[in-house]
Amino acid sequence: SNSQLVRIDGLGIYRARVTDINGCVNTSNNLTIGAEASERLWIYPNPSDGIFQVRYYYDGLAQEKRMVSIYDTRGQLVIEKEFPLFGVTTQYLRMNFDLSKYPAGTYVVKVNNLFSGKIVSGLVVVQ
Repeated sequence: SNSQLVRIDGLGIYRARVTDINGCVNTSNNLTIGAEASERLWIYPNPSDGIFQVRYYYDGLAQEKRMVSIYDTRGQLVIEKEFPLFGVTTQYLRMNFDLSKYPAGTYVVKVNNLFSGKIVSGLVVVQ
């Protein structure tokens, strides 16, 4: 059996098409792969070589900006990036980071929603 892995960047409507050994083709009904609301902060790959992405759900109902701050184990700010969410078409905006030039270790990733004031955080391990 063949399978198709659909990741967060592949959200959408799909149809399966099967061709049997006689050449007969059958197509499925629409299959919708959508995002589900989550309060979880997704950081992956984790552990990583320093290049990773951060994802956090956005329902698109209110204007929002995110400030992502990354700290080392001493609490020193390493990287900070702002991500406006106006007109975003995906519910899990890809926020890319590169810590490959920084020492291996564990880093704290903090996402601050600037308008709502909500803050979530997680850890990323750089090997």
